[in-house]
Amino acid sequence: PSDLPDETADQLAALARAVWTAETTGAGRDRLPGYFPPVQGAGGHPYLYTGVRVQAAIAHTVKGSPDRAAVDLLWVGTSPTGDYGDHRPATVVFTRLNNTWEPQR
Repeated sequence: PSDLPDETADQLAALARAVWTAETTGAGRDRLPGYFPPVQGAGGHPYLYTGVRVQAAIAHTVKGSPDRAAVDLLWVGTSPTGDYGDHRPATVVFTRLNNTWEPQR
């Protein structure tokens, strides 16, 4: 269960969905330049999923810290090889900097 105020938990869940969608599909990475460094060379992003959907998200503090939070996700998507995966877990961690939640690697 979340130990954050509902509004904060909802905000972090929405942010984590956006971060994870960018992580898995590549879409929206340009909106998070601090989290996704520029790609060097011609390699691009060769391993991206399609049909990604976050099924569930829950936000909670990290070790009770008011300035660190994690969002646990369950997601589905189709890998580049065509395999469909259901109920894949993921976690996105955030740090609050100047009243703004920033994703951290």
